[in-house]
Amino acid sequence: MFENEIKTLKQKLISDHNFRDIWDYFFTHLAEKREFLRYGEITNNESIVTMLKLVSKRLFKDEPFKISNFLQIKIKEFDLIHGPCFLNSRMANFFYFEDICMGLFSILVDPIKSETSFIRLTSFAADKSDVDINGLKESREIYCPGSKTIH
Repeated sequence: MFENEIKTLKQKLISDHNFRDIWDYFFTHLAEKREFLRYGEITNNESIVTMLKLVSKRLFKDEPFKISNFLQIKIKEFDLIHGPCFLNSRMANFFYFEDICMGLFSILVDPIKSETSFIRLTSFAADKSDVDINGLKESREIYCPGSKTIH
């Protein structure tokens, strides 16, 4: 169940440039389905935390940021982690496929205007044992959202 939807979502994530359409597909065909949500188990993937910290650092620039109410749900069958959180009291959500090292992040930038920003997440391993990305020390991995890399 949901194999076709996952396959389509991955293809959209890899090739589509309209992030809102990708996000809408995820919610319409998967996240809003109770049967799909039953597959998930709570997890704690530190790579996801690191990516959200790096994205937050770029979004909020010199402003301090706080990630709160962060929930990660893993669906092992699809190598998928998804969930909600708040960044500086702004509602955010993400989904990320571990097998293709890609995902999508959304944040409600302006609640009054219902303005949402979307960022495609891509990860890859680096050769160095320690990498300093804009002052945030990480080991073995560099993360970049879409075509705008963080390094």
